[in-house]
Amino acid sequence: MVSWHIFGWPEAHDNDGERAARAALALLDTVLKLNHDSSPKLAARVGIDSGAVVVGAGVDKDAGVFGETPNIAARLQATAAPGTVLITAATHRLISGLFIVEAMGPRALKGVATRLEVFQVVRPTGVRGRLAAARSLTPFVGREEELRLLLSRWQRACEGEGQLALVVGEAGIGKSRLVAEFHYHIRDTPHIWLESAGEQFFQNSPFHALTEMLSQWLQMQGGGENAGEMLERLERVLAWAGLKLDEAVPLVAELLELPVGERYPALAFVPEQKRRRLFAVLMGWVFAAARLQALVMVVEDFNRRQCC
Repeated sequence: MVSWHIFGWPEAHDNDGERAARAALALLDTVLKLNHDSSPKLAARVGIDSGAVVVGAGVDKDAGVFGETPNIAARLQATAAPGTVLITAATHRLISGLFIVEAMGPRALKGVATRLEVFQVVRPTGVRGRLAAARSLTPFVGREEELRLLLSRWQRACEGEGQLALVVGEAGIGKSRLVAEFHYHIRDTPHIWLESAGEQFFQNSPFHALTEMLSQWLQMQGGGENAGEMLERLERVLAWAGLKLDEAVPLVAELLELPVGERYPALAFVPEQKRRRLFAVLMGWVFAAARLQALVMVVEDFNRRQCC
């Protein structure tokens, strides 16, 4: 069975290439999980190309999509090995730096006149957005007043007065660049920098931003990456923050999808009570980190649902 989806229609976004690659990896991951419990085993493979298409009247795929781009994507998908995502150079240019890819070399596709450079998408790099992935940036101009304001808030924070800054504006006016410039200006001052994003890819994942920043903090502590070692690292961090492990560890471990087994007793909280206790634990961790060193927590594309 062959299925397809157009990213950029009926609504276009400035990161449709990234959306397509993330969706493809998520699809393969879902199939892999299903195969643990299903028989016969399922197999999926994905091909992605980027370019202009012509879409017929209507609002679904039956309306008809025409052009070389969908044809190339279909031919590429046909040559992909099961469990892999293949992209063309046109798509690679759109997601460069955002994903780890392997060059597969030029490939001849049925019905396509010339051989095309093909890449396999392996996994996201963790870099957020094209700005962070860029090798060089144009000079920073036109936002000096806003930068001075952020730096003045930073000075107050360093003096022990916590600050909240909202950088608001239309897409494309330079909000991310302003934050990056602020980060550059404080580089010589000892501080802890944690960042996440209320990304549209995780809009149905409550606490996503906090979960990601806590994971970054745990990675800073060093050590192994398997579940047992991560749990031990979490215990050390929460104990250092002065929190009661019998309650704090099960709450946060569930958030991070770390199994605790029979190491801790089950918590008998109703959902709202559990949410309040989790907030208290997370705030305890944040305050402890801030006492250690000046702390900056950046959430881009803020979405209240993903933070709380």
